[in-house]
Amino acid sequence: MDQDGRIFLLAFQRLFFHHPIVAKRILDLCGQTSAAFQGDRSRFRECFGESQGLYDLFINMDRWGLFERELAKIDELGARIIGLCDDDYPRMLREIHDPPPVIVSVGSALDALNAPSVAVVGSRLATRHGLDVAAEIAEGLAAAGFTVVSGMAYGIDAAAHRGALSGNGPTVAVLGCGCDIAYPSSNERLAREVERHGLRITEFPLGEPPYQQNFPQRNRIISGLALAIVVVEAAEKSGSLITARFALEQGREVCAVPGLAGSSNARGAHRLIRDGAALVECAEDVARLVEPLLLTRPFLKTAGHLKIDWDMDSPLFRALASSGGATVDEIVAKLRMPASDVLKTLTELSLADIACELPGRRWRLKGA
Repeated sequence: MDQDGRIFLLAFQRLFFHHPIVAKRILDLCGQTSAAFQGDRSRFRECFGESQGLYDLFINMDRWGLFERELAKIDELGARIIGLCDDDYPRMLREIHDPPPVIVSVGSALDALNAPSVAVVGSRLATRHGLDVAAEIAEGLAAAGFTVVSGMAYGIDAAAHRGALSGNGPTVAVLGCGCDIAYPSSNERLAREVERHGLRITEFPLGEPPYQQNFPQRNRIISGLALAIVVVEAAEKSGSLITARFALEQGREVCAVPGLAGSSNARGAHRLIRDGAALVECAEDVARLVEPLLLTRPFLKTAGHLKIDWDMDSPLFRALASSGGATVDEIVAKLRMPASDVLKTLTELSLADIACELPGRRWRLKGA
């Protein structure tokens, strides 16, 4: 895209980052962001409804010098601007009712936006147990080929990003502020790691502070990018429950990890489960739920993208090859492998259509 086209994208973002529905109406009529600023802009009046102030801003928009300076800053950050009509725009996100008209991404793994993704979210004030569970689930999903999406917040979000990085998979952090702002500052080092192995993305323009009202809006992007969301620890009034509500509205799978009875951090997740969310405890539970959804998304890479060379003579394979198979606990005890490694391997084998889970939570090679 040439410089003028990118400047038009920044102008569109600045106008409509809090009004994605209006932006979508305009794009439905004209097809490209640049076309919205060419010719008689009054032809879009009906798109604005009762938003007279926003319409006046659109009609009078001529601050091109400002956007040239913003574009220079974007380039300095190594960021990329992606419009709703661009080929690189996340296809899952494009499906939702109110997709962001423009997103800015910083990082090395642009393909992660159109790969099979699972969101892992939860409490900022998480327990040690919750942090460990979130990291283990994210690590297992990443190792199995999924992109892990979260919100770069304290607590569960940060644990999910770290777990995905440990699983050598890409992770996408969705921000509630401009991409030039490090928030929270304590996660700045993690943000750099995410950029090296995944992406930080935002619909908010440069310089937009992390206002409280931005985060519920941000949450619809977290769920919109993913096939499913996993809630790990959430209070009764939690941003994670907002994300879950968006996920339901968007037709995504909602999963929750049960917590300790009576714990305030478990009440939100328990309510989701009572209301019909899938109860999950590990990455393999999530992968089993998500795997059938891959078949409904032909534009996504499917389980066939897992190119793994398996050692058919390994002790793990021999354990799975027996007629009765083996449970996770049996494999851990017999092979002295960490449970997280066993779960990760079983998830990979399941997605690669090599192993399956039998009744009684026993695992066996297919055809054994």
